[in-house]
Amino acid sequence: MKYLKIILSLLLILNFTVQNVYSQKTKLDRRLGKTQSEDLKEQVGIYPNKAMTKYISAVGNKLVVQLDSAKFDYHFTILDDSTPNAFALPGGYIYISRGMIPLLQNEDELACVLGHEIIHAQNRHGIKKIRRKIIPLVLEIPGNLVGILNQGLGALVNAPIEIPDKVIDATQSRQLESQADHQGIILAAKAGYNPEALSPTLDRLSSFIEASTGKAEQRSYFNDHPYTANRNKRIDKLSTHLNVADKNSISKDFMHEFDGIDYGDNPTKGIIIKSSYIDLSHNYRILFPNSWKIKKGKQEVIAFNKSKTATITCKEASSFNNTKEAGIHFVKELSKGAKRYLRDSKPIVVNGKSAYLVSMVENNRNKNIYAYSLWMPVGKRIFQIKAIGTQDLLKLVEKSAASIRPLDKKDKKLITRKRIRIVKSTGNETIIELSKRTHNYLSPELTGIINDIDINKSLKKGKEIKIVVEEAYF
Repeated sequence: MKYLKIILSLLLILNFTVQNVYSQKTKLDRRLGKTQSEDLKEQVGIYPNKAMTKYISAVGNKLVVQLDSAKFDYHFTILDDSTPNAFALPGGYIYISRGMIPLLQNEDELACVLGHEIIHAQNRHGIKKIRRKIIPLVLEIPGNLVGILNQGLGALVNAPIEIPDKVIDATQSRQLESQADHQGIILAAKAGYNPEALSPTLDRLSSFIEASTGKAEQRSYFNDHPYTANRNKRIDKLSTHLNVADKNSISKDFMHEFDGIDYGDNPTKGIIIKSSYIDLSHNYRILFPNSWKIKKGKQEVIAFNKSKTATITCKEASSFNNTKEAGIHFVKELSKGAKRYLRDSKPIVVNGKSAYLVSMVENNRNKNIYAYSLWMPVGKRIFQIKAIGTQDLLKLVEKSAASIRPLDKKDKKLITRKRIRIVKSTGNETIIELSKRTHNYLSPELTGIINDIDINKSLKKGKEIKIVVEEAYF
C-alpha cells in the first residue's frame, strides 16, 4: 500500500510536469502566432468583408468542435491577396486568401481546405514565416553610402524594403502534409462534409496555377503543400472508407456567399500604369523615368532602372511642418560616420515650390556614388523623394518630385476594380459564348476552371456561372 501511494504520487507529479511543459509549448505557439498574424495584417492586409468572414468562421468552427480537444482558440481570416492560398500560423490562426475562394465549388471543398489547415495548427506542424522580398539593388550599388543612410535609401536597400508580394513561405514535410490531408478530411467527415472534396480542389488549383502562370505547381499553395498524383490517390483511398456524419451545411447557396468578392490586385494598395504610380490611400500620383520598373512597398513606392544602378523612392513625410524642417532634422539625425559623406544641405525651388535637398557622395573604386533626399510640398502635405545613383540622377529626382500631385477626376476614372459576379446562362451557349455576352474579364479557360466546367460544352438554361467583371472604383 505504501509503494502504491508513492507510485501514484510520482504519476501525479509526472502528469503535472508534462502538462506544465506542454502548456509552455502551446503558449509559445500563441505568442508567435499572434506576432506573425499582426505582421501579416500589416504586410498584406485583411479582406474587410464581415459577412464572408463570418461565414468562413462558421464553417471553420464547425470543424473545430469535432477535435478531441482543441489546443487553441481558432481564428479564421480572409487574406487580402489575389494569389490562391491557404495556410495556418501557430496558435490557431487560419488564413484563406480571397484568390483561393473563387476556385471552390461548394462548402465541402471549403471545409476540406480549412480542415487541412486546422490540423497543421492543432498538431503544431511548424511556423510559417513571412518572406520579405528583397529588391537586389544592393548588389548593383557599391560602397558604404547605402549602408549608413538609415533615414535614407540605405535603410530601404539594406533593411530591405518589404514588399507584400506572394508572402507566405514555409516548408512542410510530405509526412506532415499527408497527416494534415488524412486527419483534415476525417475532421471534415465528422462535421458532415464530403471528404472526397479535397482531391478535386487540389486538381483544380493545379490547373488554375498552370493556366495563369504557364508553369505547373508554381507559387502559392503548392510552395507549402507539395502536390503529386500519389497524394490524391492516398486521399481518395481514405475518403472512400470514411463515414460522413448526418449534419446540415451552414449555407444553402455557397456560390452566392462570395458574390462580389474582389478578384486580382487590390487598387487601394497602389496602381501602376506604365511609368506612373497612383496611391489611393495617400491620394497622390507620381511619374517615374520612362522604362523604369516600379514596385509597391509597405510605406513607399520604389522605381529602379534596368541595370539596377539607380533607384528613386517616394513616400509621404507628414510629421513635418515644412520642407526645411524635414531636411534639417534628417541631417541632424545622421551619424558622425554618415556626415562625412554629406555634400550639401539647402533649400531649392522645384516647379516653383520651396523644396529642400540633402546631397551625399562617396567615392568607391574611383567612382562617385550620389545619394539624394528631397522634400517636396504638395498642397499642405510634404513628400520625401530618395534616390541613389550617379550625379545626373538629380535631374530625374526633381522631375519626379515636380510630378507629384493629388488625384483628379481623370485619374479616378482610370481606377477600376475586378469582382466575381454570378450570371445565368441563356441556354445552348458555351463558356466562350457566355463570356463574350457578359463582357467577362477572365479568359474562357480560367472561367471554365473556376466553375469546373468544360468550356466547349453547352450550358443549360439558368445555369449559374462565376465570371469576373471590371467595374469603376469610384
